[in-house]
Amino acid sequence: MKTAQTSKIFKALARRTAIFAGLLVLSACTANYTKSVVDSSLANINLADAHQSQRSADWVLHASTPMCLNKPSNRDEAVHNRSLIALHSALAQNLQQAFPSLTLAEASLPLDQAIKFARRSRCELLVNPALVKNKNHLNSTRELSEGKDLHPGREVKPDEVAISIEIYEARTGRLLDVAVLASEQKYFASHHKQPSDLYQDAVKRFVYSLTGRQPS
Repeated sequence: MKTAQTSKIFKALARRTAIFAGLLVLSACTANYTKSVVDSSLANINLADAHQSQRSADWVLHASTPMCLNKPSNRDEAVHNRSLIALHSALAQNLQQAFPSLTLAEASLPLDQAIKFARRSRCELLVNPALVKNKNHLNSTRELSEGKDLHPGREVKPDEVAISIEIYEARTGRLLDVAVLASEQKYFASHHKQPSDLYQDAVKRFVYSLTGRQPS
């Protein structure tokens, strides 16, 4: 069972790697272009973590904008509390660096209460996050070697994370923006990797979109 699962993964990776190698041979490209092709190709064959971020708006904010961060709510019944804590930590850290006047809610407040809290705190905006998906599949070296016998019910695929972030105007309660962050972890990750390890890079890309900066 384990051998068949691993063989299937290697065959899929071999086919995609061959396509990737062909692209590089055909392209007389600069170092920067090569790097972009490599990064994209590795993500497509799941040998590198992959992140996607989409927002319904395209405006950016000044660093002095006062905003409030609500603690994340949970829309995935399988999510443990430690995952919500990790997501809140990633959001607080990255938003605080970009917007030093950030105010933190002490709990995961219902939306109407969160808006009132932001208003009382003299914030212009409320950032209201939710963890939509947090799936721990079989993708690390250890999990793949152990197989489904030791991990019943789990699929052989990259770990998946999906985060929804709503931004409201505190004064009126009007919804201004909705961001959806989706991430997949690479195959053959180190054995201690968890879906929550994807939060930091996913959130960083979201915060960059608010400031107008480009991810490095």
